[in-house]
Amino acid sequence: MGNAATNGFAETELGPLPSEWPLISFGDLFESKLGKMLSKAARQGNLPKPYMRNANVQWLNVDISDVYEMDFAEHEQSKFRLVPGDILICEGGEVGRTAIWRGEIAECYYQKAIHRARPKDGRIDAEFFMYHMLHSFTGEKRYTGFGTETTIAHLPAIKLKMLPIPCPSMEEQRAIAGALRTVQRAKEATEKVIAAARQLKQSLMRHLFTYGPVPFQQADHVELQETEVGDIPVEWRLQKFDNLFESRLGKMLSRAAKQGMSPKPYLRNANVQWGRIETHDLYEMDFDENEQAKFRLRNGDVLICEGGEVGRTAIWRDELPECYYQKALHLARPRNGHMLPDFLSYHMMNAFLLSNTYGLVGTRTTIAHLPGVKLKALLMPVPSTGDQEQIVKALDSVNEKERSEVGKLEALTEMFDSLLHDLMTGQRRVHDLDFDFTDEDAA
Repeated sequence: MGNAATNGFAETELGPLPSEWPLISFGDLFESKLGKMLSKAARQGNLPKPYMRNANVQWLNVDISDVYEMDFAEHEQSKFRLVPGDILICEGGEVGRTAIWRGEIAECYYQKAIHRARPKDGRIDAEFFMYHMLHSFTGEKRYTGFGTETTIAHLPAIKLKMLPIPCPSMEEQRAIAGALRTVQRAKEATEKVIAAARQLKQSLMRHLFTYGPVPFQQADHVELQETEVGDIPVEWRLQKFDNLFESRLGKMLSRAAKQGMSPKPYLRNANVQWGRIETHDLYEMDFDENEQAKFRLRNGDVLICEGGEVGRTAIWRDELPECYYQKALHLARPRNGHMLPDFLSYHMMNAFLLSNTYGLVGTRTTIAHLPGVKLKALLMPVPSTGDQEQIVKALDSVNEKERSEVGKLEALTEMFDSLLHDLMTGQRRVHDLDFDFTDEDAA
């Protein structure tokens, strides 16, 4: 920014910032202290207490799903006990990772891999600082020269105290934190909805592939039969995959194919995810005229991973005008109308991802495989076409909810990242935003 001063910006060691934002060293703003050193004696003491370690401190939140304990003597308890509002900063690992302790556990302490920071006065807002650290260590990499990036990265106390921190007015700090908090909470709420939708899909899938398309409360009235693929309704029958679908592997990779005269996009294992095709990272190789006729994908083709995550399945929906596939994938097309491609896709998800129906999920030696001969021999449960359609419709509905929420999450993430960058560099000011934020429950 060549004319930073005349634009209301000043050049600083953190880059251009609003001229009214002073830089103040961390040591002048915070009192900080590393936690208790781990030791064998401490782990075997008489006063075991929960403590936070590096793995518990994630960006913007504390994870208490796996908390360790060690001994804290009475004189150590007053020194290392956490209080709500404490800022926790990772000294090693992902250097600078920061969260605020909200009293998630009634009595908790912290160990030496973590800096605990408390503001000395009213010049810095804890949440604003937390978001500043997120931006500085994951976005702009503002403090590259402050961590000792050797085999293990560290942010020792002496370097932490030297970090320059931008300090807008307290009013602006809290408004910035409020804006980012609002979007972050929307992201977290959406993530919970996605997790609930996925859990519902799993429960629904297990139910539908055991009892058929009946309400949960009517499951006890369904007569079941024991089969090689588990319990299924008595009116369903079993057929081999090969009786239902013709299948073939794609084109073998080769150096010559990569250097040919007719480069075409093709799908590989990584492009076939559960229930969806990823086309953002496609490779190309040569397909001559005969190969184009043999390996060109058609709308509705089922693709099944032969290796990697064995059995992972998705359906090609003409995501591109022209595309092919390689030898790591099986392509399946119905021989008759006895099984719908969408029903097959959901069955494979249930059988390989949830139920391990075929005992192949754990075959990961050096490389796991589902060769053609094994795929063709797999027994498939075959409901009536009407039952298949109802099952697909029910699962599609849950999938659509999940896809909608995933799209919402992606938009919120993009919005958060943009706001984080713009607000933390002063390129956008909170008073210019077209919606209001409050700081009623800021830290």
